[in-house]
Amino acid sequence: MQTNYLSKSTSIVVALLSSAIATILQADVANAIAVTPTSYTYDIAPSGFYPDTGGTELTDGAIATTNWFGTDRPLYSGWQNVEPTITFDFGGIVNIDSLIFSFDDSNGAGAVTTPDSIEISMGGVTLTRNIIDPAGGDPITETFAGLGLTGSSLDLKVFNAQSSGTQEWTMISEVSFDDGVTAAVPFEFSPAMGLFIAGGFLGVAKYRKTKATKQDIQL
Repeated sequence: MQTNYLSKSTSIVVALLSSAIATILQADVANAIAVTPTSYTYDIAPSGFYPDTGGTELTDGAIATTNWFGTDRPLYSGWQNVEPTITFDFGGIVNIDSLIFSFDDSNGAGAVTTPDSIEISMGGVTLTRNIIDPAGGDPITETFAGLGLTGSSLDLKVFNAQSSGTQEWTMISEVSFDDGVTAAVPFEFSPAMGLFIAGGFLGVAKYRKTKATKQDIQL
């Protein structure tokens, strides 16, 4: 009875490993599909001290990870004492589910503060989203999801109520979008996974060999 039990246990382990292999080989990673603007404009240009070089810095994929006074200073476009509206053109009708907004929050250092809120307008629909200023002073990336917007262009207005008469700056690093629809990305089978699976089978084989040796000794 003990031998049959061990044999069944071994079979179960082999079956589980085989199932894991099949799952890994067939697995896909689901990612939301990015929606990239063809261009953008603004009603108020950034400051000459923190320009939007080439008119592409807000959508070039480069996101600042240090404050405006750090090594990532060139990645910021800055507005002083104004609340700009940025218009993104998509070159055709698109669906927008999420807006990803990256900006600086240096806790007032250099009069740079977190925006209070943003207003998103597209296809006749306007949404307002508040921004909570966290305790820390690191750059922030906020994702505003579930927007459900459709249109060919989108207006993003950035509010900073503290800017009135206090020389406050708004520093924006990047703005990106996705449509909320997941796309299947083939799973990459790494050497480490291969070693893990091979190790599992070797363990089972060693277990079987040990069990067979013990049975021979008993005989």
